[in-house]
Amino acid sequence: MRQGSQSVLCRPALARDTAQALGMVKGIWQGEDYIPQVWNSWLEDERGLLAVAELAGQVVGLGHLADMGLGEGWLEGLRVAPQFQGRHFGSHLHEYFVGRWQSSDLTVVRLATNVSRVEVHRMCERTSFRRVGEVVFHRAPALPGPHELEPFRGDPTEPADTLRQRGTCRLTQGLMDLGWEFVQMTPLRLERGEALRLWRWRGGEGWLVTNSNDPGSEEELTLTAAHAEDLTALFLDVRRLAAAQGATEVHWLAPKDAGILGALGEAGYDSGGDDGGLFIYERWR
Repeated sequence: MRQGSQSVLCRPALARDTAQALGMVKGIWQGEDYIPQVWNSWLEDERGLLAVAELAGQVVGLGHLADMGLGEGWLEGLRVAPQFQGRHFGSHLHEYFVGRWQSSDLTVVRLATNVSRVEVHRMCERTSFRRVGEVVFHRAPALPGPHELEPFRGDPTEPADTLRQRGTCRLTQGLMDLGWEFVQMTPLRLERGEALRLWRWRGGEGWLVTNSNDPGSEEELTLTAAHAEDLTALFLDVRRLAAAQGATEVHWLAPKDAGILGALGEAGYDSGGDDGGLFIYERWR
């Protein structure tokens, strides 16, 4: 891509890009961008790809393609330096990642973007992505007390099918939230997910999947997928589960559905002033 007499180069990131890349994001999101917290791990990620856009020796954009396992990829952290926005560098980076995905062994790639980012929606449509869901961030404080959730260690096939076909995953084309990343709800995913836990509620009246590290090691518990006739009662029990696990909050990117959002509100969850929500896009080979 050429800007006047200069070429914009997209390439894998190098350690020497660190200072420029982190300096670039200082002015994004009022200085609260999460990129500084993940840059080093992305740089060392041998399965994924951290890439930058370079103009005349200056880093003007960056992004990361994560390998989520089982043939699924996730595009995240696409950034363009504020002074260079509006010059299509983001589109150029996106197309670079799509090309790298096409030459990889990943069969599907996904991303999420704010519902207000119309230019990103058009970019996705232009590169043959399709919208598969809309989600809204919710949180609630942990709630001490007894709950009716128990770990389930049996065959995950039936609960996975229930969550995908009748539970919250049905509203996102079978996808579940891993905490700002979405993957397919499958028995194999439940078996292999190191931080995923499957819970049975009230002896089988409902199912729940959470995503966390060892109990007590995280301040938050991520709700990943749920199914129950009485969602309000289940969501209340998730708050109690969080307290029992040593977490202080429950987080969830909840499918935008009147029944689900209503039950979350009744159970004491709120959107934390989030600006709308996110669209999820995906592209298969």
